[in-house]
Amino acid sequence: MDSYISRIEITRPVPEILHEVIQTYKLGELVRFNIFERGYEDFNVKLVTTSGTYIVKIFSKLRHPKFIKSYVEVLTLLSEKNLPTPKLFPINNSYLYTIHDGKKQSQLCVMNHFSDTSLLDQPPTKKDFLEIAEFLGKLHKITIPVYTGYDSWSVLNIPSEYTKNAPYIPERDRPMADRAVELYSAIDLSGFRKSLVHGDIQREHVLKNDKGTLCIIDWACMSNNSCVVDLGIFYAQFGIDLSMDLLRSFISDSLKIYTKKTPLSSKEIASIPILMRAHHAAYLMKTSYLIYGKHDTSQQTQDWFNFSSQGLRQLEHFSL
Repeated sequence: MDSYISRIEITRPVPEILHEVIQTYKLGELVRFNIFERGYEDFNVKLVTTSGTYIVKIFSKLRHPKFIKSYVEVLTLLSEKNLPTPKLFPINNSYLYTIHDGKKQSQLCVMNHFSDTSLLDQPPTKKDFLEIAEFLGKLHKITIPVYTGYDSWSVLNIPSEYTKNAPYIPERDRPMADRAVELYSAIDLSGFRKSLVHGDIQREHVLKNDKGTLCIIDWACMSNNSCVVDLGIFYAQFGIDLSMDLLRSFISDSLKIYTKKTPLSSKEIASIPILMRAHHAAYLMKTSYLIYGKHDTSQQTQDWFNFSSQGLRQLEHFSL
């Protein structure tokens, strides 16, 4: 638990923090809580009380106040537009609560608990592909400005991260990563349509309840950027267990749904396979650096390393 509490500014015991949250938000009495172990930044807790189940997000001490403000503004707007995202609970005419520890403080928000099941726990279906594409089509019509911090995992930062991380990539994976970076560097994103993007549409960030309804979570990588980048990340993450023919079919069908909301140029569509490969290259570079440069032995980092290596191999000759 200490390794997770170290992500935030305050160091009070977790039960003490949660009791304050429960009393402030009038959530009944504490029954139990579970800390989400995956992830690298914020401190997220599933909170079960006598009045229901909630998610408490305590923002990392590395988060800029402007990012936290943007995070809340985006979730509030998406909820108002009835998009499938977490619903924040208000407190004192705000959606943020500040918890203190002497002179130190951390900000948090409380949101509804949607489901314990994500698409990481079950293979995504064609219906899931189509619903996520429809969601992205609606999302990409929104142009709210947001504060964006530097994301060392992002495909958008490949040029700067490549210099730092490429030496740590295992020899067997290096040629594929080099080629992915080369292809990405040749794309000119400046003329592509821009909007609010999620930035990390992966299977773990799409929850699914027992009615089959989806909810898109974890907006930590949101930015104002090229819409097609979201599509490249989405297809790279969701296509890992599919045959190339089936993935190509799912992409074709989902783009028909997407473009009903948000048109794409032929150049944007042609960039999608390149962005898919680049996304895996970005993850491979980052995890290689963590494993071989920083001696990170965590299972989640090893899982992401294996995932990205597999993804690069899978997409080496992929085209639409």
